[in-house]
Amino acid sequence: MKASQTFRCLGRVATSFWYDTSGIILPYVTVLLVVIVGMALLALDGGRAYSLQTQLQNIADAAALAGAAELNRAPGARQRATNAINNLVSNRLAGMDVTNVSLSTPVYYETLPQANTYFSSGTVSPDDGHARFVAVTLTHTMNTIFPVSFLSSGAANSYTAGGQAVAGSDVVACQYTPMFICNPYETNSMTYDQATAALQSAGTGTMVALQGAGNAQYSPGNFGWIQPASGSVSGTCGTGQVEAQAAALSRPPACFRNTAINTKPGNMTVATDGLNTRFDLYRGAFSQCNTDANYPPAPNVRKGMIPGNGNNGACNPNYPNPQSPYPPTADGNQAMGFPLDNNMLTNGSPNNNNGNGQWTCGDITASVTGVITSGNGNNATVTLTVGSTTGIFNGIRITDQTVSSRIPADTFVRSVPSSTTVTIPGQGVSVQSGDSIKLNGYWSTEHPPGTSGAIRDRQQLPERCIV
Repeated sequence: MKASQTFRCLGRVATSFWYDTSGIILPYVTVLLVVIVGMALLALDGGRAYSLQTQLQNIADAAALAGAAELNRAPGARQRATNAINNLVSNRLAGMDVTNVSLSTPVYYETLPQANTYFSSGTVSPDDGHARFVAVTLTHTMNTIFPVSFLSSGAANSYTAGGQAVAGSDVVACQYTPMFICNPYETNSMTYDQATAALQSAGTGTMVALQGAGNAQYSPGNFGWIQPASGSVSGTCGTGQVEAQAAALSRPPACFRNTAINTKPGNMTVATDGLNTRFDLYRGAFSQCNTDANYPPAPNVRKGMIPGNGNNGACNPNYPNPQSPYPPTADGNQAMGFPLDNNMLTNGSPNNNNGNGQWTCGDITASVTGVITSGNGNNATVTLTVGSTTGIFNGIRITDQTVSSRIPADTFVRSVPSSTTVTIPGQGVSVQSGDSIKLNGYWSTEHPPGTSGAIRDRQQLPERCIV
């Protein structure tokens, strides 16, 4: 009986345990708890990854903009841009909360492809002068909280995020005269950087001939005028031609892009007249603009003038041709426009677009070593040989200091055939070898003895004159 009772008791316990449902959720909780914790870790890592990606993109954007701001096409632009990018990233100037960011070498582009094409297919810039855009790429690796390697053997417990950005820089210049010149200091053997450096080191006060001088052209029909990129250019006086108004106004409402300009072909005389207002020369379409406050001359203007007639003649002068600066007049009261400098003259004629800023403004004295007369009467020409013709050019007044009557009054140099010879009209000339001759320079012409007038009262020689 005892044995059977024991079996019955165990049976009842087993049956009770089998049908007992208390605590049944515990196995499920045990299994799901691992899943829940894993999901929480994944969510946390996802948030960290999203935040890291956002921060890296912000850094890339800021770095690209910092680099683009240095791309001014000047020598060293790419290196300055690289330094600016490195400085921003290394000093955490973008407000980032991550450290040890890996920055790839910035890539500089001359052009970018269409918007639907990845920028790496753009044209890489060969030098500083063509670098218009910079691409920045950076990465950072973050350790994950979720043990990825537990799920997959060999998987990394880390996450790498990156950011990329490309930016360009453009400069817009406003209220400038719409003209351009090619770099006068560039030679055929120079690179862009070398030519730019030569321009930056050029001294002030030098003279450069505009391409339009003497009807010269950069290309067929192109005389150096620029078409404004933006702005409505109109004036209160003169022609309605846009380039002419932009050249004449002291502050033209026109803007120009640094990256590209559109030239304006055509030999536009009205634009030249507009530019002349800046030199206090009101002619052609702008002849009536001298009383308009929108068309003042530049603050510092020097010019040679022949006073006009009447009591107000000094205010209404005639303008001599600067390349033939001594036009004789009946009373000998001629004036001289400031001449081309010594470096721009070859044998007395314009032959170089680049000046050195040095003028022979004082009188020139020379000894005659040879005399050749050709022709007769009014057609006679006398060729004088001297030591050097530097500073001598067509139209300069000449006198004989040995015997004044050997060269008639108001005789002017007709031409300068070589570096040692000059020609003058031969009628009445009896100059001899060994005579000392004087050629009146800028100062003597502007201040002849016994004359007066608005242009005769300067108290000192212009700067950079060689007396």
